[in-house]
Amino acid sequence: MAVKHLAGERLVGTAAERAALSTVTAPAQTSWKVVARGRVTGGTSSNVDGVDTGTGNSSSNNNVITVNTLYSNPPDNIMFLMHFEKPDTNSRDLSLNLGKDTIEFDHVFQRKRNISNTSGWSSVEDTNRFTLANAHNELLEHSFNLGFISNIASQPKNITGFRGATANDGWANGLNSAEIGTAVMMGGSWKGGDGSGSQWTNKLNRLTFHRKQIGGSSHYYLGEDSEFVILGCDNNESDNETRGDTFWNLIGETELDSAGELTATFAAKRWLMFEIYGASDSSDSKGFIFNDTTSSQYGHRTLKGREGYSDGSYKRTGQACIYANGISNNTDNVWWNGYIDNASNGASKLICCELMVVDGSNTGSTEPNHTYTDGKWSNSAQVTSITATDHEGNKIDYKSGSWIRVWGSD
Repeated sequence: MAVKHLAGERLVGTAAERAALSTVTAPAQTSWKVVARGRVTGGTSSNVDGVDTGTGNSSSNNNVITVNTLYSNPPDNIMFLMHFEKPDTNSRDLSLNLGKDTIEFDHVFQRKRNISNTSGWSSVEDTNRFTLANAHNELLEHSFNLGFISNIASQPKNITGFRGATANDGWANGLNSAEIGTAVMMGGSWKGGDGSGSQWTNKLNRLTFHRKQIGGSSHYYLGEDSEFVILGCDNNESDNETRGDTFWNLIGETELDSAGELTATFAAKRWLMFEIYGASDSSDSKGFIFNDTTSSQYGHRTLKGREGYSDGSYKRTGQACIYANGISNNTDNVWWNGYIDNASNGASKLICCELMVVDGSNTGSTEPNHTYTDGKWSNSAQVTSITATDHEGNKIDYKSGSWIRVWGSD
């Protein structure tokens, strides 16, 4: 076996050797921490304001708040995960509103711009809410939405992401490989940290996910088991240590010392985050599968670069994997970053992922390709392994140095 070196001629040991070292200690856990989370326990018409971080750890409007330090101690950076269950056929999109102490529904405090696979870039606009992935009755039964917010005092509250995947399968039909909804990426900015719309003085400390009719009297509630998780991270890492336990914990990792199959196996967790770097001897586009399953249970929609596509080649169902759709087959190097709504209720598993690839035969003069994909795995099981494949779900040898890492949390 060849000896590997780092800078300064330091030796690189194997994973087994590193684990056996008695002097190795875990680094301080100072990253994303839970600052608020809630869950709908009964979707009734009294739940008019959706799931709201509110002012404390109380329960109201069927929304059970189990953690909430966002209101009293807002972090510098916010990440949110939202699992949405739609309980009726009323055509109201899932939306997000922000605020300082109170939520403003009927005033213009935000600007946004988004791309989707059907409309490309939308116009820049003032809006009284951020609309997440479409939740109209013709599209879905549940959806997965996530985003990131810069929450620095005296600065604009810039927002990126709002990446949502939607699935059209009911509770009794978890294996349906039917339609998935529009792939959406959104960016925006909250204009008034103190509610005035003219300055950025305060940090936002309240978020609500809702289907409330803006400017009207009708309200549309969220379904049972709709759930949000709000994570926080301060720019001063020492401050993060006081916020509680780390949310994303490494649960599976594989790095290849020689060419071979690239798989990470792990215990089931409610939420998953993964990264894959793969360099293979094949020039085929790359993909990935869950739990060693390739039986036409995958579907996805893809955005390529900054453009939206409605062409059928960018919308696939009944596939053998989630793959690098829209990217040239001459793809040697690939990097994925993604998140999985890994619910245990039997519904499809929803995936939001970004992909960067480089033409390995001409890396110095070829612009990297970038795609964003919303996907689904129509299987009732939770994801417990991820395998990098080719674009048809076939296992292939990835080169030495390729790796996959998976983080998870309940």
